[in-house]
Amino acid sequence: MSKVLPIFHYFQFRGRALASRVALFNSLGKDGWTDKRISLPRFKKFPNYNAAIFNFVVDIDAGSDELAGIRWFEIRQDGDNMPWTVYQEGTYTSPDGKHAWMASMNWDSNGNIAMGYSAMAGPTTSDPTDFRVGSYYTGRFDGDELGVMTAIEEVIAVSTANVPNTRYCDYNKLELDTDGTTFWFIDEYINGSRKGVVGVFQLAPPQADDIGVSSITNPNNAKTKHAGSTLLAIDIDNDNDKDLVLGDVSYNNLNLLINGGDNQNAVMTSVDSVFPQNNSNSIAANMHVYPATYYLDVTNDGIKDLIVTTNSQNNSENFESCWLYENVGQTNNPDFNFVQTNFLQSDMIDLGKSAFPSFYDYNNDSLLDLVVGNYGYHVANNDPISSLALFENTGTKDIPKYELIDRDWQGISTVNLNLNLNIPALNISPTFGDLDSDGDKDMLLGDSDGKLHFFTNQAGNFTITAPNYFSIDVGYFSQPQLVDVDRDGLLDIIIGEQDGSVNYCPNSGTASIAAFDTIIKNWGGIDVDTNYISTGYSSPKLIDSNGVYQLFVGSYTGTIYQFTNIDGNLNGQFSPIYSTATNLWDGGKCAFALADINNDNQPEMILGNLSGGIAFFISDSLLNDTTIIPVNTLNNKQTNFSVFPNPASNKITIESNETGIIKIKNLLGKTIYKARKSNYLLEINTSQFANGIYILQLNGMSTKLLIQ
Repeated sequence: MSKVLPIFHYFQFRGRALASRVALFNSLGKDGWTDKRISLPRFKKFPNYNAAIFNFVVDIDAGSDELAGIRWFEIRQDGDNMPWTVYQEGTYTSPDGKHAWMASMNWDSNGNIAMGYSAMAGPTTSDPTDFRVGSYYTGRFDGDELGVMTAIEEVIAVSTANVPNTRYCDYNKLELDTDGTTFWFIDEYINGSRKGVVGVFQLAPPQADDIGVSSITNPNNAKTKHAGSTLLAIDIDNDNDKDLVLGDVSYNNLNLLINGGDNQNAVMTSVDSVFPQNNSNSIAANMHVYPATYYLDVTNDGIKDLIVTTNSQNNSENFESCWLYENVGQTNNPDFNFVQTNFLQSDMIDLGKSAFPSFYDYNNDSLLDLVVGNYGYHVANNDPISSLALFENTGTKDIPKYELIDRDWQGISTVNLNLNLNIPALNISPTFGDLDSDGDKDMLLGDSDGKLHFFTNQAGNFTITAPNYFSIDVGYFSQPQLVDVDRDGLLDIIIGEQDGSVNYCPNSGTASIAAFDTIIKNWGGIDVDTNYISTGYSSPKLIDSNGVYQLFVGSYTGTIYQFTNIDGNLNGQFSPIYSTATNLWDGGKCAFALADINNDNQPEMILGNLSGGIAFFISDSLLNDTTIIPVNTLNNKQTNFSVFPNPASNKITIESNETGIIKIKNLLGKTIYKARKSNYLLEINTSQFANGIYILQLNGMSTKLLIQ
């Protein structure tokens, strides 16, 4: 019997009534049906009978490989309240060895059955790029051989790249037009980004007993539609009413809608689809996906300028996606001159989507360098490219200084770690440790498929030794750390994963030959998934503080969790606490590295986030804090802490009910300003501060301060 594949998403059965469903399954008497998830069933009344069709995805490969096919059924009853029986059933296999799944089925008025579905390259496909995921349909005519889709597979749209993550095609649906013969199939594919496509077709046999299809009206006029839009109201023509700048998730350009009415009765009379192009010194905005506009004075001349950027964090260009148009006219009568495509970005570190930092002394100079993995850099109309970025510490023991010297260190972007598709892996998360007792540190990489890959250090060059290391698989998005958890002198592995839990793999081998044959799931009872929908993305770091272990865990929300009660309790529940670390936030899906890099006997933190940025935090008492507060009393602690304006130039105001010592530190951790706050408001003169980013601290709370 075919087995249900667990890797796809399905619609729950939404039939007439639960009682009818139970009776139906009982009457069918098919083993295993009751635990299958049905994709969008249909019910239709015909003149002489009632019918229902439904389907689910199955593994149709008889061997160890997995190949998705569509198992479908039509059941009938001779009239209302009559018994249901199986009229026909079959398993559809897509040609060329493709996976086929997520089907939606329907009849036309003649009793012909159409089926729309998604398909992509399967395990036997020689080149996966021949069949990237796409939208297809097939069908059968009433009177054809039962249980067979006789219509030749037709393509609606094929992707130009692979699916960027594990979720795909939740919302496809096949509907019948009111003409009774035309089918409309809405589906998803990838073309630069996720896009919807509508295929319109008919099953029109040239003869009553057609086997196969000689004539099908092929899909046409398939268009991308989406409700997501960005809006900017602006008086573009100085007529005292607001015009509208419109961006859409499905398009790369901006549309200017001119208001020919007034503020009370707006009437859009014309559209400019190349906004803000003009005849002086400007070009049309061209975002890769989902443009958004902002009207604000960034040139400090008292006149608002135009910023165009993307409203998508997942599929946007990394280095040139913040366009600046300087307004050389007036705020209510602008004249936009194009300046640059990388406003602010030119001075920032951008590691693509997500950043996973780890410390490693790559050149053996006793200074910790920084290696940062990522989900990947954006590539138009293709999959992201994951790699390791190397930041060399060119400073001193007391004053670290990091310089980006390689965005694809060790050429990881070209190593085919995905053994199923023979392509590079995504979501590269590194950790380092000596697993072969040769005196240098080896490298272990996690990936988006939940696997680990072992690289041996050979004189500073890393060679892939064991892809899919010890067949460890934690599901999705593994984030490992090599650390001696049980203090037996051997490096163990702790691994974060997508569902928010933490896994522990003890080393049962020797100093020179590591062995990891056990995975302890849900280690310590940790779960940082606050939504309980497998979006925790735990990123664990176990740190020794004066001989006592403390565990820090990053999460998708950006919250850092801290746990104690680990030593001597490896099989028990760890204790969460509230401390300085839990009050930090610098973006979602945070991952971090901890080490003393300025010789102050306290760890510093390099924090990566979902947007591919990294931040530097210092702490006076991150690990040795004796004033920690249990989590259950967190709500009783006053944490109101506001700084304005931010960014600032001449002065800032700190607003808080808390009193205490205010410290402002530069990014090297040096305190440049200190004062006592005794009132609700405290003003600080910042006119003498150099332009840059600072850290402002009050009683264990921290925030970034930008001086410009």
